[in-house]
Amino acid sequence: MIKVGVLEAATAIGAELIRILLNHPDVELQWAQSSVVQGALSAYIRGITGETDLSFCRMALGEVDAIINCSPVPVSAEMLAGVARNPANVKIIEMAATELPDTYAYGICELNRKTLVRGCMTARHVSPLAMAVELALFPLAKHLMLNSQISVAATIGVSGTRAISRRGSGRLPECGEIADAMRLVQSSFFGNVDIVEMRSGGADGLMAVISMPCPMPIGEIRPLYEKAYEDHSFTYVSEDIVDTRDVAGTNKCLLHLDKVDDTLHITAVLDPRIKGGAGNAVHMLNLMFGLLERTGLAIKATPE
Repeated sequence: MIKVGVLEAATAIGAELIRILLNHPDVELQWAQSSVVQGALSAYIRGITGETDLSFCRMALGEVDAIINCSPVPVSAEMLAGVARNPANVKIIEMAATELPDTYAYGICELNRKTLVRGCMTARHVSPLAMAVELALFPLAKHLMLNSQISVAATIGVSGTRAISRRGSGRLPECGEIADAMRLVQSSFFGNVDIVEMRSGGADGLMAVISMPCPMPIGEIRPLYEKAYEDHSFTYVSEDIVDTRDVAGTNKCLLHLDKVDDTLHITAVLDPRIKGGAGNAVHMLNLMFGLLERTGLAIKATPE
């Protein structure tokens, strides 16, 4: 069994992580640390009564094989020394820290699976918005088809905003992050990524519509997407129009392609708490420990 500890677990993402980890067949949740909440996990996290006797701890307790950190402060060497005989053997997944070395694997499993499975010890999570847009663009970059300005309109539901830390007005950091990630796939891409982000007061979830000029017929574009994701477990191309309700409570990202004249529109939907948060952390954990990708992540959609 993989022994896992969660730092700052009394957060929206931390709660989802605990729900998933408690039902993961290859994981033993050793501790859930919180600097602000004390008492039984089941008193704070709905739906886990009877599944664990653990309580939040003020300090990390007990040796672990992996730490998932929901705090913006990276895991320190002192922390590792307290939870492992050999700290160098502890795998770390950072969910919120931003100032991290380049040695941390970029945490989009569909783009970076080889790195994660080949002895990776440290990985960093990616914002739900960057994830949705990059999954929408990756098949095009793979075929050197990003040759112009890319426009993104994104709508994020109420609970999704808790999974995303916004930094005020102005150009979003994801613009540069997405462009840099795509240049690693297509070095000839020098266009900009512009994002307009809107908050939805209604349904939860994240929807991003990515638009760019593309002369290729839609019938030739769709097979490129199907091929790119055919051996991945959580990203799918849909011929039907997609909705955030189609992915609520799941670790899926759905993509829909459409064209108006010579403009290609790619719609991506995902649940920021799961695919854009806790589910992706467990997906990375599975890959880093050599498990099947879907282990512990066969999550049923939330009924409407």
